[in-house]
Amino acid sequence: MALAVITAFFALIPPSSAQTYGPPSPGQNPPPPPAQGPPGMQQPMQPQQPMQQPQAPPPSPMLPPPNSASAGLRITQYDLSQFPIVRLFASVTGGRGLPIKDLRPEDFAITENGKPVENVRFANPEVFDLPLAILFVIDVSGSMEGIPNGGFAWGQPMPGQQRKEGEARPIDYEIEAVKGFIAQLEPPDQVALIKFSESVIFVQDFTADKQLVISEVEKLRPFGQTRLYDSIRQAMNAARQLEGYRSAVIVLSDGMDNASTETPESLITFYRDEVLAKNVSFSVFTLGLGDEIDEGGLSLIADETGGQFFKSPTPYDLKAIYQTILSQILNEYVLEYDSRESRQGAIIEGSVTASVEGSQYDSKFTFRSPGLGKVLARLLWPGVILMIIAFVALIYLTISKLLRAAWVTVMVAPLEGKDFVLHDDNLIGRGEECTVQIRHDPGVWLQHARIQLTNDGFVLTAIDETNPPLF
Repeated sequence: MALAVITAFFALIPPSSAQTYGPPSPGQNPPPPPAQGPPGMQQPMQPQQPMQQPQAPPPSPMLPPPNSASAGLRITQYDLSQFPIVRLFASVTGGRGLPIKDLRPEDFAITENGKPVENVRFANPEVFDLPLAILFVIDVSGSMEGIPNGGFAWGQPMPGQQRKEGEARPIDYEIEAVKGFIAQLEPPDQVALIKFSESVIFVQDFTADKQLVISEVEKLRPFGQTRLYDSIRQAMNAARQLEGYRSAVIVLSDGMDNASTETPESLITFYRDEVLAKNVSFSVFTLGLGDEIDEGGLSLIADETGGQFFKSPTPYDLKAIYQTILSQILNEYVLEYDSRESRQGAIIEGSVTASVEGSQYDSKFTFRSPGLGKVLARLLWPGVILMIIAFVALIYLTISKLLRAAWVTVMVAPLEGKDFVLHDDNLIGRGEECTVQIRHDPGVWLQHARIQLTNDGFVLTAIDETNPPLF
């Protein structure tokens, strides 16, 4: 009997009962969750089985989670500054999204308007080397605080546990991942920051002062709802203003959009009409944290802009994902070829194919050959010149009239009159010698009146006092 009681007593003591479970500090590998009995047990009279807890996935400090869509070829940007030389930025990645770095120019094939392109080459980095421009769009909604009233363990709530003060939150892992990304950029590179929750705030415009952006990132605090797609629209609008950079937008969200007026479809329309149609290009990388995300919308935006979607089930993978994105950007191939298109403003559609260890990856691109403004100018210049001549003539006539010493206007009909410039001594009448001639009024004499310039101005007097000039 005593042995049975002692056995039951030890069965009720959970192992490591003095430990509490919470996420590790950023930069550390997550510990496995300990087994734990249900909370609130009062009488240790009957043995109970510990509640089953979510199992921790194996740590992956160097690699992001596998992504079936990560392998392939993407055209992330193009440069037409020296057209007809066309430069395409191509990212070739393997199964985990890591860049493939050992391809040669002959491993790429390009077509332009359906015809193969000859002399595909890599751009000379000493001649063409653009700095980076990275715009971070970070979710600071309330869910980035973690799970309310419970621990955060592998994306699931831990019943009966409270997060201790000072324990890491999802936003803490995000901050550390972004800081690690920025720390690896070169001095000429530019960085900007947008945060969003119930509103979208452009925290810092593009700047080469990396420490300034890092200090703003460290101030991020989670609160409110999720205005995701409105923030991406603002980021696209900012990125399309840049010239002379390899630009990318990196978006992180851990929840469904519940406050935006924009949609993934409206963002794609904006990108096509206001970005690509104006020969501007940049890529948008999207990161979804946890399970309650709009994976379809985030994937669509990334695919249509030459970026890539990453899903991070837990915040512990964020640093590796950001490192993968940076590695992809830094290891892009800059393909160069000479376009055959001689027309200005022509639409060019092309494709790029990469041969990688027996597999072929392809991607399409579209742009308009530069010079459409010159074409329109040639068509419109005759009309523009005539308008300029008419405008100059109008100005000349107006100034000439204003420079006259004085003049009188004789109205011969409603809205119809004739101007006569006045001199020092002027006759009014029907005679040929009159300065102001009024020919068709029988009440006017041959010499009816006189206008003379005096020290007090012009004075009108009648030549015959019996026929006054005012009638």
